[in-house]
Amino acid sequence: MRAYLVTVAISVMLISGAHGASPMVRLTTHRAAPCESPCSRTAIILIHGITGSKETWGKPDSQRYWPTILAADRSLRNDLDIYQIEYDSYNFVGPSALAIEKALSVS
Repeated sequence: MRAYLVTVAISVMLISGAHGASPMVRLTTHRAAPCESPCSRTAIILIHGITGSKETWGKPDSQRYWPTILAADRSLRNDLDIYQIEYDSYNFVGPSALAIEKALSVS
């Protein structure tokens, strides 16, 4: 699984591109446990969009953050491994999903 995640992270880094700066790709493991092959657990891999950030999944310091909610759910604890890939994108700039949601709710 780790090799797969590294491959995804490198692909994201190449796609995101940078204007004179090195793009950063960060892998956060919210919950993962050793598992014999073949592993029966499901891997959840959260990757935000090209104009997004970790805020795509909610506010990281709040109770309403998807990676934290999934990791804390006792009914799913033994069935999921949760990973989050976050990257800096310098080619694309746009509003976050939360800003779009807020603008739509005001309309």
